[in-house]
Amino acid sequence: MAVFISARAYRPASLVAAWAVRGFFAAMLACSANAETLSDALVAAYRNSDLLEANRAILRGTNEGVAQAVAELRPTLNLVGSVNRDWRSEQGGGPATDQAASSLQLTIQYLLWDGGSRRSSIDAAKQAVLAGRQTLKSVEQSVLLDAVTAYLDVRRGIENLALEENNFRVISRELDAARDRFELGQITRTEVSIAEARLAAIRSGVALRQGELEIAREVYRLATGRYPGDLEPTPPSPSIPESLEDALAIATNTHPSIIASRHAANAAELTYRAADTVLSPRISLGGSVTARRSFDSAMNDGNSAGISISAVVPLYDGGGAFAAVRRYRANADQAKADLQRAALVVRRDVASAWARLQIADASIDARTEQVESADLAFRGVREEAALGLRSILDVLDAEQTRLAAGTDLAGAVRDRELAIYSLLASMGLLTAEHLGLSVDVYDPSESFGQVESAPYLVEVAKRLGINSE
Repeated sequence: MAVFISARAYRPASLVAAWAVRGFFAAMLACSANAETLSDALVAAYRNSDLLEANRAILRGTNEGVAQAVAELRPTLNLVGSVNRDWRSEQGGGPATDQAASSLQLTIQYLLWDGGSRRSSIDAAKQAVLAGRQTLKSVEQSVLLDAVTAYLDVRRGIENLALEENNFRVISRELDAARDRFELGQITRTEVSIAEARLAAIRSGVALRQGELEIAREVYRLATGRYPGDLEPTPPSPSIPESLEDALAIATNTHPSIIASRHAANAAELTYRAADTVLSPRISLGGSVTARRSFDSAMNDGNSAGISISAVVPLYDGGGAFAAVRRYRANADQAKADLQRAALVVRRDVASAWARLQIADASIDARTEQVESADLAFRGVREEAALGLRSILDVLDAEQTRLAAGTDLAGAVRDRELAIYSLLASMGLLTAEHLGLSVDVYDPSESFGQVESAPYLVEVAKRLGINSE
């Protein structure tokens, strides 16, 4: 069930200017009509994640712990058959005997009372299942956050490469202009050489950005199961709480690591209770039916049946059982401490994500102003250089400053988007269900329902190839 929160989108007014500057990127990175969106990347990650599949299998194994505990409440029924043949010789020279017989015995054993140990074991197994479900949700958040990070990194790589290539074109034109001015005797050969050296360095920068983009593409493939195509700009960010206190309150109630730790602590306490029945008597009901047939007339055929009730009262085992109880008590204490730490870690993560978001907002404000100023400065220096008031080195430096400002802005925008999704993850809301992804959300209760009652005849039918439908 999706979690809805009262929230507002945290977007400072100065971000309007930032998005206007990003229009420069959009002009260079026009997306096709079938471009891939962030939602598409998240859907692919959810569907293709081997990590999710592995942890779903782990959860299915945890479900079987409940089936095993339920089975302990049931009687055991065994059919034992035997065929034997005996050869005997009598002392003193008597005749030897050769006897053959068969028997078939049906036995039943049922534990009537164990001090509540098995009931506590069932409850502990169910708590372990609930903890496993929350652990799976934590893995889901990690998978989706990796996909968001990969998407934003590819977008940033594309933008950085576009900026570097544009810088290369600008410096190439400046080099051509410098050569023309050198032919006219307006500048020296040294200034031309400076422009040539700067162009060579920028060519190296283009190669570096291409390499960074390829690395980001490989990371994207790992996160989503496929290489990125044309990526659309990130959509409007999800709503977030209005204050850090609201975010912390939501995280305390919804974060899977806290809920998982709570269930784990309950499971450890119940396991301790199951073990703490060490002095309780065990009362069992037993029964058997036996049919015996002989292959020799010297032996008599016969049938028998019996029933018994037995009680076992533990008196002394060297202290091993009490050591086990103390160990389970220590495990329960550890689980409670883990719960406290999980709450502290979640609080730290929420506060860190909130701080990173504030930093990114302030950085975007500064970077936007830096880009605008650097662009104006470059245009002014270039005009002054055309009038002979500036050197070619001044123009190249101004262009480098403009490039750095654009790159920093792209990074700041990426950091802000990532901070928002990291904040959602730190609150426990970065899930396919909460984001409304177009996927069939995995329902862990389905596989649990299939094994909760420890079905026996159904499994036998499967193994015998009988269609149970």
